Amino acid sequence: DARRLLERYPMAQAFSTVHHLSQDRSSRPDARGSIEFSQPGIASLEDPAGRIDEGIWDRRGGAPSRGFAWLYRRELIAKLGLFDGCIIGGGDAALACAAYGRQDVVVRMHHMNPWQERYYRSWAQPFWESMRGRVGALDGDLFHLWHGRIEDRRPRQRHAGLRGFDFDPFRDIALDESRCWRWNSDKPGLHAYLREYFSARREDG
Repeated sequence: DARRLLERYPMAQAFSTVHHLSQDRSSRPDARGSIEFSQPGIASLEDPAGRIDEGIWDRRGGAPSRGFAWLYRRELIAKLGLFDGCIIGGGDAALACAAYGRQDVVVRMHHMNPWQERYYRSWAQPFWESMRGRVGALDGDLFHLWHGRIEDRRPRQRHAGLRGFDFDPFRDIALDESRCWRWNSDKPGLHAYLREYFSARREDG
């Protein structure tokens, strides 16, 4: 099904509805009996570009999901790569906003400083020009396993807090020999902020 969909669209969301499962999912054999709340995939909606900033901070309110699982044509990845400059999370939103030409949404949502914005737009504009909103949606359910409380991820505060450290993706990070990000500047406060944030997510409960 995914292969056929990618014959029509260069990119597609791999589900139409995502169901968030409860922490005690492992003790229940029926996944549907463990659903806490559900969200429609942004690509399955009418006017996704117009609704992409709907309920940004309120997943439980049935706001559309901008992430979880995406499908791409191989040549698109080879040509443009994926955006991985969101060091504190939110890369899925950055990706979806670029595909629909709504870069302004993620710039505002992530409280981007001028360096972050320039870094993002330098990738997002060519991505938008290749996509132009031609995004499909695979019909089906996705079940998201519990990995910590949403409140502990601090979706709004984490980006605002990062802004206080003048993060510059052009200078503060660099690729190592394995092409994984490493720190590239002497900013102990920034490094500590990231360590403490990910530890505080308490993803094992």
